Amino acid sequence: ELSRRISQEQAPCADEFKATLAELQDVADSFRFSQQSSYALAFASGSAQLTAEDKDTIEKIAAEAHKAKSYLVEIQASEGMGSRQQKLFARRLSAARHALLKAGIAGRNLRIRKEETSKEVHLSCDVVPEERTVTVLLKTPGGEEK
Repeated sequence: ELSRRISQEQAPCADEFKATLAELQDVADSFRFSQQSSYALAFASGSAQLTAEDKDTIEKIAAEAHKAKSYLVEIQASEGMGSRQQKLFARRLSAARHALLKAGIAGRNLRIRKEETSKEVHLSCDVVPEERTVTVLLKTPGGEEK
């Protein structure tokens, strides 16, 4: 709201609106896409570089997507806790998105979904486990529409 010069008092429900819109999109997608395949991209600790295996997975996703008349590719990941993990999270999402686009996935068919972080409480002296996996979902129509 600040970037649009709208005060919080004038638009206090922006987050609720976005969440509701995302729910509606999920419902619409469930009618359109009845098949879903899940793929995992496993990053090395502290790294945002895709491994050779991850790049092969991306190529497989692109090949499967192009076999279908229509498709949706959704990148999902958990943001993690702390600014360092959140920056790493953003770099990993960007790397996955860029690789999918480079493999031929159309930008209009690509979505990023940030999953909620765990509500666990960690003390400042605790070592918080790093979430290293980014999940990529390929959603396609049912059999006869392919």
